[in-house]
Amino acid sequence: DPSVTVVDASSGAIAKKLDSGTGANTSIAWDPASCRLAVAGHDSRKIAILRPLAGTSAAGGGKIAPSNWIWQLAWSVDGRWLVSAGNDSTILWDAKADSLKSVHRFPPGKRCAISADGSTVAVLCTDKKPGYNSYGPDAFVYSSSSGAQVSKLDGDFSQSKAACLTRNGSRVFVSFGSQTAYASGSVVMYDSATGASVSIFFSPTKSDILFLTIAPSVDAALVAAADQSGGIILLTVDELYI
Repeated sequence: DPSVTVVDASSGAIAKKLDSGTGANTSIAWDPASCRLAVAGHDSRKIAILRPLAGTSAAGGGKIAPSNWIWQLAWSVDGRWLVSAGNDSTILWDAKADSLKSVHRFPPGKRCAISADGSTVAVLCTDKKPGYNSYGPDAFVYSSSSGAQVSKLDGDFSQSKAACLTRNGSRVFVSFGSQTAYASGSVVMYDSATGASVSIFFSPTKSDILFLTIAPSVDAALVAAADQSGGIILLTVDELYI
């Protein structure tokens, strides 16, 4: 069933069931500024903007993306920008209107992030396939306004799991399941301007912890990192500077 199901979090009941027109869905993301939901499909290569509470979707059934598999979608806090990370490219979309408009095209990626103010985009390229994707396993930072590369982050990102940025995009946080330089997983903070690692956080309780995903608070003052045991660690930017 390729439909999008909206569940009432308080009761667990199905509130709505919508056909996004995107086929088999591979990624969804809520717009923090409104009740819009971005949905990306595999076979259709479409990104659709839904308004689940109203039961409507964008006119035309969605925007065709260059990638045949979209791994992740990420919104800016104000809902103006949407980033899609896919096998063929990572796209920055102008999402002011429900009909998306492509603004910049970046290298293919499996994970992406955009700063709260929309100024900076991070792309994690975890695969490298000759003749198909020559960018991985690398990570890059780009300017949203110009589309220019700001930096290439230091390190091997083949085991990177997720990324997020500070509100103004000056720092990038990346969670790792494992990393060649370390025996366990970690959360690493990078300087967006230089690509250098600023600080590394390891779990204080487990030596073999694997951080699978990471997410910032709306103001980007806190970072939540989730591990494979079900634990969640809250970090402040100040803690990561220590």
